Amino acid sequence: MSDSKFDPPGFQRHQLGKDDFRRGIELLLPTRLKSDLIEDEKRRLAEKAAKEDAADEAAEAAANAGAAERPRKSGQSAGAGGFRPVISKADYEREKEILVWRQIDDADNTRKSRANYPVFASGQALALFKSLGGGDLDDSKRLDKIYQELVERGTALRAVAKPKSLKPLEELAAKQPHMKAVVQFVIDQITLARRSRQPVRLQPMLLVGEPGVGKTHFAQALADALSTTIHIQQMDSDLTSAFLMGSDRKWGNSQQGMLFERVVLGQHANPVIVLDELDKSQRSLTYGSPLSSLYSVLEPLSAKCVRDISLLFEFDASQVTWIATANNALLLDQPLRSRFREFHILPPTASESLVLAEEVMRAVIKSVKVKGFKPDVSLRRHLAHLPARKISQLTLDAVAHAVAAHRRELCLEDFPRWIFDDDVAGESQTKPNYLH
Repeated sequence: MSDSKFDPPGFQRHQLGKDDFRRGIELLLPTRLKSDLIEDEKRRLAEKAAKEDAADEAAEAAANAGAAERPRKSGQSAGAGGFRPVISKADYEREKEILVWRQIDDADNTRKSRANYPVFASGQALALFKSLGGGDLDDSKRLDKIYQELVERGTALRAVAKPKSLKPLEELAAKQPHMKAVVQFVIDQITLARRSRQPVRLQPMLLVGEPGVGKTHFAQALADALSTTIHIQQMDSDLTSAFLMGSDRKWGNSQQGMLFERVVLGQHANPVIVLDELDKSQRSLTYGSPLSSLYSVLEPLSAKCVRDISLLFEFDASQVTWIATANNALLLDQPLRSRFREFHILPPTASESLVLAEEVMRAVIKSVKVKGFKPDVSLRRHLAHLPARKISQLTLDAVAHAVAAHRRELCLEDFPRWIFDDDVAGESQTKPNYLH
């Protein structure tokens, strides 16, 4: 390019625009004409920018129309281009649930303490949500109902029940003296947990003894003393291997297992679960043994991550208190038996039987919650020779009979005659043998 100092007066050099195919060529033009060309170039560039802005606004408006219902990121607005890209309804619902469980996680982190225990991770709930609609209609309704219940609970934490003091346990030992060794074991475990500042986790217990010594009644009383919930599972009934951890979802009638119901959908992380008559459990050639899934849940480490087969849902069942009852422990295989702290319960003595009968009668009268009914247990000596389960049944029937007669206390006529006089047993009814 030549030096502009040699240009004639009234003329200026002008380089063709970069969009021109002749760019790089210079022209010598009158100064006024060059000024006009510069103004034309400015107008052209302004019109081009206006068209681009209009195109951008149209594209943004289309995106906004498709994403109007989507949540915005923090600090963004529609005018600032804060809407996310258009996504499918399924993806939107999934992201919305992710936000729900993220908020639940944040809240749980602030509330977590020794009084609360996380029994599942939010990722498990989200996996359950993703599976909705994948099966038949009935199964989808079942899964949706469970998921909605988890969302309504608003937390993965479950209460860790523990007695405020050891007094309820000491009273239990006094009321059921033949169970004193078991109660002392529980007290020792609680004391250890308190000293180590860990959640109370009781070792699985196996109560072995002849029928009628009050094993199941004791388990119920222990749950009350521990201030937790209880579930009694009759193991002598027709059960399959699916009773505990659910059945395979390939079956049309698939159901979640008992353990998921009691821990994830329950009130406490440490409910008492009683496996009653464990030695009478029957193995099914078709559906397997109901004992097969017990091995892992009775071990603390493996119980921290168990899986419900029906829901494909992993959760923590390590805090559950397991109590099994049996008449003959020799019928249990050794690997299962070794997972329990075993106690052999002897029949109560005569004086212990009186104390036990009184305890059972008081518990029944209290449970019916009839206002003003007197807890008179003076008739306990007539019931003391019976199994605790039968004392409970007879007392309940007697309370019902008394209430029907407009009375608020028990009397002789509320009980069968054979209880008081063996001689009249053959007159109207036969005295049954409740020990076999």
